[in-house]
Amino acid sequence: MNIINNSIDQLFEKFWLAYPREGRFYKKACRQKFAAIVKAGKLDDLKAGFAGYVDYLKSQRLERNFDQQPMYVSTFLNKERYLTYRNFKYEPKL
Repeated sequence: MNIINNSIDQLFEKFWLAYPREGRFYKKACRQKFAAIVKAGKLDDLKAGFAGYVDYLKSQRLERNFDQQPMYVSTFLNKERYLTYRNFKYEPKL
């Protein structure tokens, strides 16, 4: 069990540092939500959702000239909100 927790800690630290700085609050609570997602086998969905969310923020900034404040990590992880963004892909308009 300790090996699993160490692995989750490493994954969480990578996620935490990759998440936009403005949304990083409540680290301990977020780590617990992250661990529950990983233990439920939904890490791939979370990764896809995170990539889509980053693309979404980029599209807001570039296409709408709107620098949207990122949602808090706890909100992003809560109630599978990350699934909302898993299929979002930013495609620049030419």
